[in-house]
Amino acid sequence: MALALIAAACGGDDADVGRPADEGQDGGRSNSLPCDPDCTLREAAAAAGISFGVHINGDNPEEHIQDLVVDDPVRDLVVREFDRITNLGVGMAPFQPRRGEYDFAVADAMYDFAAEHGLSTHAFHWLWSQDLLDLNPEWLEAITDPTEMWAALEDHLATVVERYPDIDRINVINEPMAVAGGALADNLFSSVLGRDYVAEAIRRADAIAPDYELFVNEVLVEYDQAKAEGYLDLVTGLVEDGVPVDGVGIQAHLFTGDPEWDVLQWLLEELDALGVRVAITELDAPVPKGLPDRFEVQAERMARVVELCLSVEACDSVILWGVHDGNSWLDDFMVPGLDPLVFTRELEPKPAYDAIR
Repeated sequence: MALALIAAACGGDDADVGRPADEGQDGGRSNSLPCDPDCTLREAAAAAGISFGVHINGDNPEEHIQDLVVDDPVRDLVVREFDRITNLGVGMAPFQPRRGEYDFAVADAMYDFAAEHGLSTHAFHWLWSQDLLDLNPEWLEAITDPTEMWAALEDHLATVVERYPDIDRINVINEPMAVAGGALADNLFSSVLGRDYVAEAIRRADAIAPDYELFVNEVLVEYDQAKAEGYLDLVTGLVEDGVPVDGVGIQAHLFTGDPEWDVLQWLLEELDALGVRVAITELDAPVPKGLPDRFEVQAERMARVVELCLSVEACDSVILWGVHDGNSWLDDFMVPGLDPLVFTRELEPKPAYDAIR
């Protein structure tokens, strides 16, 4: 199902690319606060009262560490345009590939870079298990006893917290929902820890990392009404049961063209009413090369996501899933050349830059 949805990014009906940004939204914050015509994305976001961040791609750790610690144009662009970074390399597989053996290289470089430049941090992820990707080390997947698994997971998170006490946010759980529809996924954690593992993980994370903001994060809710409703039900249940969840992530990978804009707006408004923080956590917009005016279409889609974030008080950050088109995860996950980001391979701004600003 997911692969079929994603494959549709290379085609589909692109006639309706959304309402122009200047129509605005009822309620929420203004999206026309004063900003110098030449201001950066970071400055425009600050004027609008939100954070604007970027994911530092982690498929090639040596390459992106080099970008961040050497006098490199990528480093300068990140510092100029963004106030938050993600992917500190603290997930189970990259951070602890073998039980009890930690690889600190990526996380250290990212954490030090953020501290040096005054950037906020949103760490990805503590618990993540789904069918399409191999996300966990073999040693963790071999555990079948829930007590042993909780002990292993807690040791991992405690190591993260001890080494990086100033991380601002962490995704406690990424993609707990099934790929399509409103049910929880059947995965490694639900099978070993039980169907209530989401709430229990957040409670345990709160005990280990009381200074971190604790988020859940999900994909494709903007395309699937049933999944959006299921996600809202999950978060509502957490809040009503007193589970200390601080925020909710909506990934916003615009894989298949225009999402259901009314579904995304409805979900944002419902989460706002629930009283949790909301973040757009993984925004990118792949556009097939044969699409006429492809970068203008991309610009309108990405700007509308930002506009909807600004329409509710709860939404306090937007994160782009990559710095530039030359280093996008979609080149491997889908096909090369979808150019899903705001900057070209040469680090030049695309129409999406001005549209978002």
